Amino acid sequence: MALARWQRTIVDDAGNILPGASVEVRREISGAPLAVLYSDRDGLVSIGNPFSADLTGFARFHVIGGAYKITVTSGSFTQTLRYVGVGLSGETDGSVVPGLSYLFDTSVVDANPGNGVIRFNNATLGSVTQIYASETVTNGVNVASYLATFDDAGSGSNRGTFQIISDTGYLLASLQTLTDDGSYYQFNVTVLASGGAFSIGQTVGLTFYPNGTASTGDVVGPGGATADTFPLYNGTTGKLIKASTHTATNIGAGLQTVYIPASAMAAPASGGGVYSVLEMANGGIYPVMSLSTTGFPVIAWQWEMPKGWNEGTLTYRVLWSHPATTTNFGVHFTVQAFAVGDGEALNGTYTTSTVVTDTGGSTDFKYTTPTSAAFTVDGSPAEGDLVVFRLFRFAADVLDTLAVDARIHGVALFYTTNANTDA
Repeated sequence: MALARWQRTIVDDAGNILPGASVEVRREISGAPLAVLYSDRDGLVSIGNPFSADLTGFARFHVIGGAYKITVTSGSFTQTLRYVGVGLSGETDGSVVPGLSYLFDTSVVDANPGNGVIRFNNATLGSVTQIYASETVTNGVNVASYLATFDDAGSGSNRGTFQIISDTGYLLASLQTLTDDGSYYQFNVTVLASGGAFSIGQTVGLTFYPNGTASTGDVVGPGGATADTFPLYNGTTGKLIKASTHTATNIGAGLQTVYIPASAMAAPASGGGVYSVLEMANGGIYPVMSLSTTGFPVIAWQWEMPKGWNEGTLTYRVLWSHPATTTNFGVHFTVQAFAVGDGEALNGTYTTSTVVTDTGGSTDFKYTTPTSAAFTVDGSPAEGDLVVFRLFRFAADVLDTLAVDARIHGVALFYTTNANTDA
C-alpha cells in the first residue's frame, strides 16, 4: 500500500520563497513524536526529520496517514501548522476496519514501533511469532490497561485469539504470553490462519477474543458425599448439587422382574397341580398348571438368585385363567420360599408365606392378581443361593369360591438389586 504525500513550496508571511528552509514533522498524538518520513511512496527510502527544502523552497515527504504538526524554520522566521491531515482518502474510497486502529509498520525489529503503530517479527504472515503493538492507538488514546488484560483468561498455551485485518490482508493468531515493554506490548503468538499482506502505513484493526477462564478441572462437591458417587441436582435450578447414593456400580439398580412360566414349574406326586397344554380354537397354545378345588394343590419352581439381589423381600403376581363356570369366581393363592446355599442340605423349611386373592368371571380369559405383600425368603438367603418356591391354592378357604380348576399360566416375581451387573 502506498504512503500518503505532503508537498508545498515554503514561503514566509509576505509570500517570499524560503530556499533550504528546515521542515520538522511531528505526529499530533500524545508526546508529539517525530514522524518517520520517506522520500518515496513505497516507504523504501527514509529521510531525516527535520529535513531541508530544496533551492526553490519546495518540500515534500511521504508518511503514514494521520494528523501532523509541521514546523517550518528559516532564519528568524518560524511557522507552525497544526493538525495537518495527511492521508489517502482523497484518492481512494477508503474503509473502516473493526477493532483498535493501528498503522502498520513493515519493520520486524523488537522495539517500540511508535505511537499508533503495530508491527510483526516476520515479514511472512504465516511465520509471525511476535506482535509489537503500541500502547497508543492512532487517535492518541492510550489502551495499555486494555492490552494488559489479554492474558487474564484462558490457559497458558492459549489465552485467546488475535484478529488483525486490513483491506488487503488478515492474521489470526492465538496468544500464549505478553510482555509490557513500557511504551508497547510484545505478544507471543501462534498463527492460526493468514492471507494477503499488509503494507507500510496501512490502517489495520486489532480485535482480541479471550478464551474462557482457565480452571483446575476440579468440582467441589457437597459435604458428606461418598467417594465414586454421582452428584444429584439439589432442586430444579441446575446450579447446586448434593450427595447421592448412586455409584458406577448401582446405576440401573432397583426393582427387577423375572417371569416363571408354567412350563418351568413342577408338582408333587400327590396333591399337586396338573400340567397340561391349553389349546384355543384360534390356535393359541398355553402351557398351564391346573390347581383343583380340593385341599391344597401345590406347584413349585426353583431359581438361583442373581448376585445383584439385595437379599431383601420379594413380591409376586399370579397370571391365571379358569374354564367355564357360572358362579363363584374367587381364588386364594399362597407363595412360600426358602434358600439353599452352596454345600447346604436341600431339606429347607417353609415358614413364611404371603397371600393374594383375585376374582375371575369369564371363561378362558387371562387374569392377573394384585401384587402381593412383601414376603421373606426363609433360610438366611444370600446372593447366588438356590431359592425353592411353592405356590398352592387354598381351596378350602372361604375366600376361594371358584368351582372349577384355577389354571396357572405363570408367576411374575419382583426383587430388588443393588448393582447393575451380576459379575
